[in-house]
Amino acid sequence: MKSFLKNAIFPIFLIFALASCGGGDSAEVDFTKSEALAVLSADAVSKVPTLNGSIDTALLDRLFEQPTSAVIAEFVDYSAPNDSLESKKIIYARTKANVTTAFSVTEYEVLTEYDSLLLSFIQLKSRRALVKLLNQSDIKMIYENKSNQTSQPGRL
Repeated sequence: MKSFLKNAIFPIFLIFALASCGGGDSAEVDFTKSEALAVLSADAVSKVPTLNGSIDTALLDRLFEQPTSAVIAEFVDYSAPNDSLESKKIIYARTKANVTTAFSVTEYEVLTEYDSLLLSFIQLKSRRALVKLLNQSDIKMIYENKSNQTSQPGRL
């Protein structure tokens, strides 16, 4: 009887131990803001818009402030200038698919797709995913999702 209890309790203990450690999931722990900023390569940083010709550190800071972020991604254009719109759509879709396949569904979600443009509105679910996106060779630029203020009529 003692042997039975010992053998029955150990698997139950193991299940509780795995559940308390994240359920045994092999997902990586997310970066802190400072870790994410520290691992960015110069190429990755160049994919963030500049301010007066230099790195916009405030923008980088805002992008990595929250663990998740919604960004607008601009993709590299591999089409030729004289390609038809239909041909460009196929090339754009292939380029976007190359980036998307590098991510799991728990990291990356396309919120809005623009099939005639080299843009996608993307929800990144971790700082690690944002670093991963910036390191993609098919990404040209990442833009912060924010509303811009427009000038009011007569106040130019």
